Amino acid sequence: MWDIGTEGPVKYFAINCACLKYGRNPTFTYKASLQGKVITRKAFNKLNTIDLVSLIKIAKQFAEGKESPYSTIIFISKEEGKYKTYRMNVLPAQKPYVSEDYITIKGATDSAKK
Repeated sequence: MWDIGTEGPVKYFAINCACLKYGRNPTFTYKASLQGKVITRKAFNKLNTIDLVSLIKIAKQFAEGKESPYSTIIFISKEEGKYKTYRMNVLPAQKPYVSEDYITIKGATDSAKK
């Protein structure tokens, strides 16, 4: 369901759902050097949380260029009764880059075009 990893200075959490524009996955990031904030189960229970479907809908709106009124925070179980929180960025759905593997030279014969 989740693809979690680190690329350079960035930690990412991608939902394995090609449901964004261009077939992209909803992806949330934060700087890997951040320590995060530890909260207790009691503090966690006081927060407004959403389910995965709602999170995907929010990511989809943001990826389409709409402003997100939400703070996206991920909770990672640290130890029994404690969670680590991080304020996340939502990556926009970028159009895939397609490169050409040949160029056309005007005046060249067909066999020399590629």
